[in-house]
Amino acid sequence: MRALRTATLLIALAGASTASADDPPPKETPLSAVQTEKLLAFFDELVDQTVKNAADCRALATAVDGVVTRHHNTLELSWWAKQAKKTLPREAQERIDKRALEMVGALQRCWNDDGVKAAFKRMKPPKDPKPPKDAK
Repeated sequence: MRALRTATLLIALAGASTASADDPPPKETPLSAVQTEKLLAFFDELVDQTVKNAADCRALATAVDGVVTRHHNTLELSWWAKQAKKTLPREAQERIDKRALEMVGALQRCWNDDGVKAAFKRMKPPKDPKPPKDAK
């Protein structure tokens, strides 16, 4: 289930606020177009590989691990954006939400596979996310 929470956190990049009713709403700023495209490319590849390998848990684990390895910097960007209260443009968030449903459906068969769990756990947030070079 931790892997599902990690994937869900990636999907819900902006997340929910823990502010009280008396606190002003947190200031959220959008990600740049370049950062948004990087996140969309990562998520599209993750969903594509998940759907493609849904019937073979070992292949799925290998594919997800490869996506995580190739997009390590983008994952760091996503965690930094979360911490910095950056948001995705509405259209990008809608696209991710739609694709997330595909991924969840494809993961049902292999969700309890140890290799798949380990691959998704590699997406856990770092203790101190660093801003990307193109952060503004």
